Amino acid sequence: MIDPECTAVVTVTQVKVEEKNRKAVFLNQEHIAHTKIRMDGCVVRNATAADWVVTKEGVGTVIVELKGKDVEHGARQVTATAQYLKDQNYAMPKVAALIVASSYPKASPTIQKSQSKFFRQFKGPLHVVTRNETFTFERVLSAAGPK
Repeated sequence: MIDPECTAVVTVTQVKVEEKNRKAVFLNQEHIAHTKIRMDGCVVRNATAADWVVTKEGVGTVIVELKGKDVEHGARQVTATAQYLKDQNYAMPKVAALIVASSYPKASPTIQKSQSKFFRQFKGPLHVVTRNETFTFERVLSAAGPK
């Protein structure tokens, strides 16, 4: 069960999640309801979890980890969160993971394996970006990339 204290439903034009100088912003020009769930330290305590889950009603769910440099740990966090949501029967017609990091080695075989594993397990992409950016929700859900 997801604690309502950890959840906010917003219809603003820019749905923002942020922590420690890292942020992800999703455009919402149509003012469609987005549910933001604070996972790490709220829904999930004393276990591995991503920072946020953002669900666009009727479209899909993006698991967001706002990271420094340890992208491999971020990949474990988003995977653990996706599994948690699946175990809780959280409705996820489409799912993706987005790690916003300060830097990471693009040719890292560990990250590539994590991306493949996430796709096999949850049928959605795992993206890593190195800048605070504004995203179109549907693009993040796409294997083509978040931008």
